[in-house]
Amino acid sequence: MTYKYDSSHMLRIPEHLANMEFGALVEWREQSVSHFTNRVRDLDKKNRKQSDACWSVDLGRGMTRGEIAAEQRSELLGLAQLSDEFGIVTAWAILERFLFQVFKDVKRLKLSLSPKKSEKKSLDFKGYRAMLQEIGVDIATSPIQAAAKAPSNSSRTHTLWRLGDRRERERNASIRIQTGTAH
Repeated sequence: MTYKYDSSHMLRIPEHLANMEFGALVEWREQSVSHFTNRVRDLDKKNRKQSDACWSVDLGRGMTRGEIAAEQRSELLGLAQLSDEFGIVTAWAILERFLFQVFKDVKRLKLSLSPKKSEKKSLDFKGYRAMLQEIGVDIATSPIQAAAKAPSNSSRTHTLWRLGDRRERERNASIRIQTGTAH
């Protein structure tokens, strides 16, 4: 009896966790955009109701009402931009956690990893990319390109799924992660 060990689950669990985190990030981003867009729209609506003469009134300390309103609008737009930057940092952190978990699993399963890399506690992005290439996963190639390049008789084809929702994975069902060797 030939047993083929399938280690593809080592990518599925961290992938599922990363998908959940990305889903929460997308939801947070949508709420953030909606919040700041509504606040800017409400401020603009309130300001349109004021007469033109109102904007040049000096409120003391050398500031006019128009300058204060412009500063409030600018502050809201700045907060929206900071929110976008926070989203980028968060997405990067999710990717790093995913790659770190895969690295730990590769070490634990003792998959073809160079001794130099297996001694390290973590890697930088280039190291993660090299580690994935060592086990046959090319993150620079899309799953469709990788499947097209893979020989049809290959028993060891690795394709890293793009992080996406279940419907996307079902549409791309022909692109499966096949890992492991016959024991």
